[in-house]
Amino acid sequence: MSKEVWEAGHRRTTHAAMSHTEMVTMHSQGLHSQLSLQHMPAISVADFAWVAATAALLLRLPGVLVPSGRYIVLGVALVVLGFGVWQWRASRTSQAARTASAR
Repeated sequence: MSKEVWEAGHRRTTHAAMSHTEMVTMHSQGLHSQLSLQHMPAISVADFAWVAATAALLLRLPGVLVPSGRYIVLGVALVVLGFGVWQWRASRTSQAARTASAR
């Protein structure tokens, strides 16, 4: 990757108005931050902890929320769980690719 391509990508990441397509393109070109890749598993663990805490709350204090509130909380927990699993898998795939390319 040339220095000009990297600098152009780096400048774009400082703008808040990046489209999803630009972000995916930058990621595929290897312009993503190593720091974010290192934090992906930790963020996934935080997502899983949030889901576990939500389940514990609903099980230990079942009368705190009305039924519709429980459904909303469960729906949000499922979305968070889905994103956590997705991010965990992405971090493992990225880690495996880096390990393979280092060999």
